[in-house]
Amino acid sequence: MFWPESPAGNLLLISSSNVHGLGFLDHVEGEIRDLLGKIQKVLFVPFALYDRDAYAAKVGERLARMGFTLDSAHLTSQPQRLVE
Repeated sequence: MFWPESPAGNLLLISSSNVHGLGFLDHVEGEIRDLLGKIQKVLFVPFALYDRDAYAAKVGERLARMGFTLDSAHLTSQPQRLVE
């Protein structure tokens, strides 16, 4: 669900970042761009993998190629502030 009046309420949940024959997040690039629109900074919650630093770096690099910057919730002691 998309709530344009509340950017903090917008979530894109992806069950798989890889699809055979495509690059990382290629299959959802359109949805990511549609959801973010003119938003330039993304909050990433990297708890699907054990190596959170590597996971955030991989996602950050891919989003950077799309023109977005990334903050990762695991790098702060107060992730709720990033959401706010």
